[in-house]
Amino acid sequence: MRGIQSLELTDIICGLEQSYGIEIEMNTDDAWSNLKNLDDTVEAVRSLLAKKA
Repeated sequence: MRGIQSLELTDIICGLEQSYGIEIEMNTDDAWSNLKNLDDTVEAVRSLLAKKA
């Protein structure tokens, strides 16, 4: 699986935040290093949605 470029990841995250009414913290280097591909992003969103429920 190919990695996501930072601009692509930013677009995906913005779309997910708007669609699901969540906020994905992306202001730290650690946050960016944990989201290297789409699977990582999906898992992060699932976790946020579970916390919101």
